[in-house]
Amino acid sequence: MNKHLPLTLLLLFILFTGAPQLHAQSGPNDYLSGIMTGEQQITEDFLSYISALTHGKSARKIEKRRTQLLTDVSQAKTRITHAPPFTDGDTTVRAAALNYYNIDYNLLKEDYAKIVDMEEISEESYDNMEAYLNAQNAADQKLQDAFKKYNDAIKVFADKHDIKIVDDNSKMAQKAEIVHKVNDYYHQVYLVFFKSYKQELYLSKAVEKKDLNGIEQNKNTLLKNITEGYEKLGKLPPYDSDADLANACRAALQFYQKEAKTSVPVVSDFLLKSDNFEKLKKSMDSGQHTKEQVDEYNKAVKDINAAVGNYNRINKEDNDTRTKITDGWNNNTQGFLAKHTPRYNK
Repeated sequence: MNKHLPLTLLLLFILFTGAPQLHAQSGPNDYLSGIMTGEQQITEDFLSYISALTHGKSARKIEKRRTQLLTDVSQAKTRITHAPPFTDGDTTVRAAALNYYNIDYNLLKEDYAKIVDMEEISEESYDNMEAYLNAQNAADQKLQDAFKKYNDAIKVFADKHDIKIVDDNSKMAQKAEIVHKVNDYYHQVYLVFFKSYKQELYLSKAVEKKDLNGIEQNKNTLLKNITEGYEKLGKLPPYDSDADLANACRAALQFYQKEAKTSVPVVSDFLLKSDNFEKLKKSMDSGQHTKEQVDEYNKAVKDINAAVGNYNRINKEDNDTRTKITDGWNNNTQGFLAKHTPRYNK
């Protein structure tokens, strides 16, 4: 006869002092319940912490979550470490649980501690951001793999002892898998966006410095990044039929491309004519001049006035468009994560 184990009751987080006592003579239901006590809450809290990072919350600001999770996992480790084998000497489910908590603990203590530190410099360059997001993906994958092994061991134990799990860990396993897939997809698109976004900042700095060589070099690098970005997006299918995030990224690339091809030549022309005008003005202020020199100066005045007008016009257009593009990207990012990330208790 099947024995039903209502695991929904185990969603309540029970500290070590309140956990069911595990004895070698415990029946399979009681033994499995004791092993699993608090696990689903820890897993959900862990996934909630990971999602908070992806949703843009500063790792420093949610550091209390990590330290609390360390405490919770440590208590769970202690309890499982002192748990006896099942009455028939079976230690597989206990070993799987202990392995799961050990991985959880090491992830929180080492991997995510490193991720917190990496966050501080992630915005400084594309390479730093890529390393930061890859570290998140790697830690996320470790958690998913560990939970799957643990969940598989529970199912094996339940099948062996004829326990029908009414509300098992499958939903949590599905959540863990979804979190990983959502984060992985978002990070791939974000890196495409960030690479060109960061390069445009380098281009803007070169413009501020009036560095014509730097402007040309950064413009060419930006166009190269945009081409690579289009290729990567082209190979990335929509996530669950949702192409909004990728389309928002494409819109950003289109703006950067137009800026590089259309706006930058106007800016460079303005800087060249401005430099030429300043030289002529300095010469005119130094003494008497020939008619040819006066004519050249007057022409330079007309040229710089026209260049200033073009520069101001295109600069305003770019600033307005950039604001819309950035707002669109941010809104689509939040919408994508809110739509596809499982709900959590925090």
